Amino acid sequence: MSKEEHRELWVQLSLVTLFLVLNIVFNVFNSWLFRTKENGGAGFQVPIFATWTSALGMGICTLILSRFPSIYTPTKLTTRQHWWSVLAISVFFSLGICLNNASLQYLALHTQQIIRTTGPIFVAMCAYVLEGKTFQMGHIVSLFMLSCGVSLTVATTIKLNIFGFFLCFGSVLTHALHYTFASLNMSKHANLSSLDIIHYTSFPATLMMIPVSFATGEHHTLHDFIEEEGARTAAIYVLVGCILALLFNIV
Repeated sequence: MSKEEHRELWVQLSLVTLFLVLNIVFNVFNSWLFRTKENGGAGFQVPIFATWTSALGMGICTLILSRFPSIYTPTKLTTRQHWWSVLAISVFFSLGICLNNASLQYLALHTQQIIRTTGPIFVAMCAYVLEGKTFQMGHIVSLFMLSCGVSLTVATTIKLNIFGFFLCFGSVLTHALHYTFASLNMSKHANLSSLDIIHYTSFPATLMMIPVSFATGEHHTLHDFIEEEGARTAAIYVLVGCILALLFNIV
């Protein structure tokens, strides 16, 4: 292995490690944030509000960065197909994050993470259908063993909330579609960067989530939380969530 290949391998391993660390930190934070105080959480039970404010914050960050071309210049979308593809990413991103955050209100974090380990299976299925990718027998066997392990673990989990299970399962599927469409746009279709994906999808995703947040009565829950804990505490939670979401999506 040449020095250049060795360096590239270490860069890839570092990014994967950073992604896993951010994933753990992000989910632990959300699990604590959305749990009731009686269960040791922060009692900030407005998952959709937390999601759309994070998306809005990420979009604003890319707009600010775009004012400095030496740091970031958005890639232009040249065809209608590109715009429809980006819109699909927004839809799947919104659904995935909302379902994931909502499931944390009904499932213990370790149970949720066990279910989410099926993600590679659904990503592989979506990649096969949408990108035409093929997999070696070793990959297929590994994914099958993974699905069996998750099934056995979930089946023996005490007090599994069925509604929470389906919320988490839905988030896994929509995240797989999100990753697949993002991969398509970051490769042969539009050559977008991770910042481009955030730049073009954050605002449509925000517009999709705001009505859902109001329809589920989160504005009343938020009002009660601010009355009890103060607007400053709510703002800090939103800011921390936005920073974690930005780092997670860039990586």
